[in-house]
Amino acid sequence: MPEYIIDKTLDAEFDGLVCEGIGIPCPNGEIFFNPSSRLIDKQAALFGEANLSLTPTLKLTAGARVSDVSYSGSFYLGGAFLGTPLITSSASATEHPVTPKAVLTWQPGRDELLYASATKGYRVGGINTDVGAICGADLTTLGIPVGADGIRHVPTTYSSDSLWSYEIGAKNDFLDRRLEVNTSLYWIDWSNIQQNVYLPSCGNEFVANLGTVRSRGGDIELRYRPSEPLVLSVSASYTKAAYTEASCAGALGYNGTDCVGSPGGTPVAVAPIVSAGDALLGAPWRFVSSIDYSLPKWGATAPYFHADYVYTSAQTALLPGQDTRNALYDTTIPSLPITSDLDLRTGLRWSGFDLSLFAQNVTNSHPILYESRDVPYTYDDLYFAHTWRPRTIGMTGIYRF
Repeated sequence: MPEYIIDKTLDAEFDGLVCEGIGIPCPNGEIFFNPSSRLIDKQAALFGEANLSLTPTLKLTAGARVSDVSYSGSFYLGGAFLGTPLITSSASATEHPVTPKAVLTWQPGRDELLYASATKGYRVGGINTDVGAICGADLTTLGIPVGADGIRHVPTTYSSDSLWSYEIGAKNDFLDRRLEVNTSLYWIDWSNIQQNVYLPSCGNEFVANLGTVRSRGGDIELRYRPSEPLVLSVSASYTKAAYTEASCAGALGYNGTDCVGSPGGTPVAVAPIVSAGDALLGAPWRFVSSIDYSLPKWGATAPYFHADYVYTSAQTALLPGQDTRNALYDTTIPSLPITSDLDLRTGLRWSGFDLSLFAQNVTNSHPILYESRDVPYTYDDLYFAHTWRPRTIGMTGIYRF
């Protein structure tokens, strides 16, 4: 039996609420079972694009993608950890997204290119796995009503989200093409955004459509070749992405203060899932520098060296799960810290072969990139955290036909 569904100490962590306390059998220590899950996603699409030269230097590209998407899923799970012997759920949906794009480019000379673009993106919806009675307290806090079986259930599906991305930029070469400078500014309006909703009382989560996000930013990249074997690159980018409005669970609506409605005929007024100004997870600033150096050839063998250094700033804006204005939050969960990462690679190329020695995360840093609780804070202070892979040294071999 898989290790993750047997935990001999879990009942003690929950003060006896699992197994005997809940009154659901735990045969051989089994607290959770999921014998069958099935997800089917079908997509068919037609794409077309046209290019039009308005003048010798001005070009318009327009295109569109028309898709037919269907998805369905069924889940069977249960056990004492979910607070119910068996949960069965199934759902399906069909969507027909249309995603156009348009790009206008102006190239007055061989070393200058300016462009403006507008593009629509789309992400298909999906099916949620139910979370069981153990998450009832959090679902009550969100204002999700009791179902016909007497249990509160997360939404069975979440719908597609889409975005419009607007960008202007320039690509320029200088110094007889030894210096390349690329710049861009962008504006993204993201609607019906799909995000995980974490339920801290039970450690589970579900996906919901949480309103509108606006993302703005820009970047600059410089690539310089001071000599034929040496290339130096550096780039800087900035992004600010935040919700523009509050969002509620289920059929509730936001009245400027609370999420209100009458699901099941009972008036409800609760806090939102997200509030205006809450940020998406992501470092505001990112800086990347790299070096590529081709050493003198040894006969038919071409030695080379490559290094990458990436630095990201800390995220100080509150995420939805950290904001005390929202229904569910945990102020002990940290934001993204400052990170820095150095990767090195050196190798030999000859006759289609590429043999190299690499070192990743050379400084062996371990920033906490994501953290969540194991069980509610009323029972213990055990957390799960994600970080980078430890310093890794190895060798790769590639042959290109």
